[in-house]
This record gives sequence, structure tokens and C-alpha cells, in this order.
Amino acid sequence: DRGRGVKYRVVPNGVPKSGTNLLVTLLKNIPQLKVVNKIIPEVNWYNVKKYGLSGEVVGPFVQLDIDLPHLVPISYFESLICSLKPGESFSSCHLSYSTVMRDILDRCGCRMILIVRDPRDVVVSQVFYTLKSPQNPLHNYHVNVLRSFEKQLIASITGTPYYLLGYDVNHVSIAQRYYSVMGWFEEKNVLVVRFEDLIGERGGGSKEKQVQVIRKVLKFLGLKRDRRLVENIADNVFSERSVTFRKGQIGQWREYFTPLVKVIFKEIAGNVLIDLGYEEDYDW
Repeated sequence: DRGRGVKYRVVPNGVPKSGTNLLVTLLKNIPQLKVVNKIIPEVNWYNVKKYGLSGEVVGPFVQLDIDLPHLVPISYFESLICSLKPGESFSSCHLSYSTVMRDILDRCGCRMILIVRDPRDVVVSQVFYTLKSPQNPLHNYHVNVLRSFEKQLIASITGTPYYLLGYDVNHVSIAQRYYSVMGWFEEKNVLVVRFEDLIGERGGGSKEKQVQVIRKVLKFLGLKRDRRLVENIADNVFSERSVTFRKGQIGQWREYFTPLVKVIFKEIAGNVLIDLGYEEDYDW
């Protein structure tokens, strides 16, 4: 039965547009695990919660979300985590690192799988997703104010202050987004995987690396690395049925980065690429 065989609550985490849906597709193909239809932060938080910069939070709180960070009561976050049962996984999470958040996850018996992706591909993917999603908090500003793809891409890199978006939250820079999750790298109950390794041949990667990642995930969850199961997951992990799917390819940024965008990215987040191991220096 789904949910039997894994004793942990599973938290699939990542910067938005870094491949969390790819990761969740992997999890959905593990028979011993049940993926429930719950996302953290909740999809409609900016319509119903109104925390953010508005000063409405009183008492202990924790910062939730990565690209549009806002404050929520610790009890609210803990209730979301505890709504999951052992052997279940959320369908997506975007959780920045804090010791408070780490302690809650540890107390609730969670294991996190954090997916990282080349931040240059992340900002390209985010612009395309924003343009096709009228419900997205960034949509109106990108479509009606910025208009050109180059300006939209630059905004995805630098971030946008709340007063331009019309919400009580800032859209933070790509550097801030990635540095907000790097604290998870050092935690014992967190497994870090790369989008580029998991995507496989259909996304421009390799089958060998894809299989290695799948085996690591199964081991991390305390499951046997059965060859037939691993091959079945590899055959099904690349899903074009996801509502957020566009191309799922490695290195798409090369098609869209103008010389100006390159300069700005290096200034804002060139060190992030080096820290994540995607570049050795600024000469790219």
C-alpha cells in the first residue's frame, strides 16, 4: 500500500523553478511512498494570509517561502508539517533554512530532499512561468510594466520590491533565494540532488547519473534499491504532464542571456554559481 515502507515524513524542497516537480514525480513512482496534494507554502497564501511586511504577526514566527518570503506563526508552520503522516510526502515545498524550521522538521520525523539547479536556468524558467500564469504575483508587473523579455529576465535576477508588485512581500534576488536554502546542505536529514543529474537523457543529461540519483533517494528513505524499481522510476521521472512543465532542459539560459543580462547576473549572483559548483570563476 502507498505510504507503507517509509517511516519518515518526506519534504521535497527547492528554490521555485529548480525542479521540485521533477523530484516529486520521482517520489510518486515509489510504491512505498504516498504523495499528498499539499504544497508549502499554500498556493493561495497571498490571498488569505496577508502576513509579510504588514506587521500582522504577533509572537513567535518563522519565515516561509523562498522567492516571496513572508512571516507566519511558528504554530501555523508546524501544523502544516504535522498534517503529513509518516510514509507521506508533500507535493512541493519551498522552505528557506532556519534553525527553528530545522528543529520542527526533526521533531516531526521528517527527511528532506533538496533539489538544486543552475540558477541561470532557474531565472529563465521563472520568467516563462510568470508570463503564462495570470494568478502569479509577478505576472501583472512583468506583462504590463516590464514588457520586454530582457527586462523581465533582469527582474527575475535582481528581484522586485513589494511596492511595485502590489503585494506585501518582496520578490528577492536569485542570490538571496539560493543562499536562503544553503543551510540545509549541512543537515544530516537532508539529501541534496541536482536537477541536471536527475533529468536524464530526455532533458539533456545522462541515464547513468539519473539512476545514481534515484538509488541515492531510495537509500536515503530506507528502501531497497531494486533494479526493476530503479529502471521504472527512471523511465517515468521526466513528465511533460506537469502544469509547470515547459522544456525541462539543461543550459537553456544560453539562448536568452544577452550581454547585459550576463553582466547583471555575474554582479548579483556570480558567486552563487561558484558556491554551487556550476562555474569555477566569472569567466563564462
